[in-house]
Amino acid sequence: MKIDATPAPVCAALPDNGPSGVVGTATDRDRVTGRFLRGNLAAMITGERSRQFWQAAEASRREMRRAYLAQRGFAREQDAPATLVAAADGAAQATLLRNSAFERVIEAGGPTTTHDRRRDVLRVWENTSDRALRHLQAIGLESRESDVLDLSPAEWVQQQERREAAQAPAGEAIDTPGGPGEGGDS
Repeated sequence: MKIDATPAPVCAALPDNGPSGVVGTATDRDRVTGRFLRGNLAAMITGERSRQFWQAAEASRREMRRAYLAQRGFAREQDAPATLVAAADGAAQATLLRNSAFERVIEAGGPTTTHDRRRDVLRVWENTSDRALRHLQAIGLESRESDVLDLSPAEWVQQQERREAAQAPAGEAIDTPGGPGEGGDS
């Protein structure tokens, strides 16, 4: 039995004419009180702009999922194992939510309120960052140890120079400060 790891788009089930039927253009208001009448067809459909957002997010999520799978060597989603597709989809969802939460932190003016309290959106950003990392690790993100452990900048430069010298072909000079072309006495 093949499991379809690609969920149906969230907005695909919504009718084009709104969840409660055809939306009219007349205002359906009482002429005296201005209140909406029973059976009003001009009511605002809650989530209409939300549907546009989710349709745009669906395209981004699909593109990110394909990129993650391509990075693992699968040109087509159908060729990838279902668990890898699910992990790639989870990574895409978490990344989109993380980015959205980050944008919200910026719009709100920073991670804390004027009373130095933590914003709830910061917790959302932290949680989705963690989830995105976990999904990315599941699909193959690898951590590597750094070459620079506890070196001063001068020690690091010396280490790099030694590596370059070891990799240079025999008999080829390496320009170093104070050497040829650097104003040294040559």
